[in-house]
Amino acid sequence: MKIIDRNLFTLRTSVAADPYKSGYIPALDGLRAFAILSVLVYHAIASVLSGGFIGVDIFFTLSGFLITALLIREWDRSENIDFKNFYARRALRLLPALVALLLVYVLTSFLFLEKITNQSVPDNLLDAFIVLFYASNWTLALGLGRPQMLGHAWSLSIEEQFYILWPLTLLFILRLIPSRCWIVAILLSAAFLSFLHRVQMLSTGASSWRLYFGLDTRLDSLLIGCALGVIFSSNLLPSGRWMPAFTNYTALASMFGLLILIKVSVWENSSTPYVVFVLTAVFTMFIILNLTSPYRSTLRNILEIPLLVGIGKISYGLYLWHFPIFFVMKQLHWWGPVVLAIGGTLTFVIAILSYHFLEKPFPLLSAKLSFAGVGNMV
Repeated sequence: MKIIDRNLFTLRTSVAADPYKSGYIPALDGLRAFAILSVLVYHAIASVLSGGFIGVDIFFTLSGFLITALLIREWDRSENIDFKNFYARRALRLLPALVALLLVYVLTSFLFLEKITNQSVPDNLLDAFIVLFYASNWTLALGLGRPQMLGHAWSLSIEEQFYILWPLTLLFILRLIPSRCWIVAILLSAAFLSFLHRVQMLSTGASSWRLYFGLDTRLDSLLIGCALGVIFSSNLLPSGRWMPAFTNYTALASMFGLLILIKVSVWENSSTPYVVFVLTAVFTMFIILNLTSPYRSTLRNILEIPLLVGIGKISYGLYLWHFPIFFVMKQLHWWGPVVLAIGGTLTFVIAILSYHFLEKPFPLLSAKLSFAGVGNMV
């Protein structure tokens, strides 16, 4: 969700050599805001945006793009990837806020959550343990039905598993295959194979839970973003006169497509694994292509509205805290719009505090890590 002065990466090529914008891209935070707001509305009032869950898929594709562009940039600079720095920075960026959430969850489990979750304190502690070690997507995919109040952590688990596997895999590919065009072709082929794997599992009776929460069945969204990251960071995109109009119109059409999917999709519908996951990734890819180009566009102007950019910057905290807050309110039979209004306000307050005091890497620790030219990314 991914989820910011978090999409900083600087390419050393000149603007003349590389017509695509580098550095901090505010509109990407605006895209994050669109994604997280969709998720919030979906979890509060699913009947209003039955497809709001695709906000998570938008984060998947965006994460694949950003992390790959960062890693490719490091490889081009040093012909190596510093795994120690990469994983240390990921931990500094993501763990403090997650640990804070889990501490609050554990403490409240001893006070009143036992009645709300209908689970014993040991069960709640087990859920916290599962989330801390980023395994919740598999407990859900395998039908174990946990965690409940922390069920949204499944997407964090998929992203963390991706963070662990992808840098090693990409380094192997870069050393083995010098052609960036071939690397893009391999990644797109792997994304297609992930899609075929999902279709094959569906045809053999796999549950919607297995298809929705498994890393292997959601890789195409990430890999499509990875392919775009290679294209972007390797200057493989053309810069002809037709490109401004092409990126503008395809982005607008893609955003319109996302709005339709958000309104009509249902996550347990049999068509979702076939159509919705793939379309969301493709639409997001065209939107990112537009937002990272040097050309002004209608969509970029919208997504660079300061309010949206600000929401995007705190999207990680919003995602972490909204679900347990909404869960408690729904268990107490609060009305959906009230959940969204009051629970959403509380979530925003906590997310702002989380962003400023927990999510930014601790200055002294971060200063000891060498990430020249690389900013914070989810």
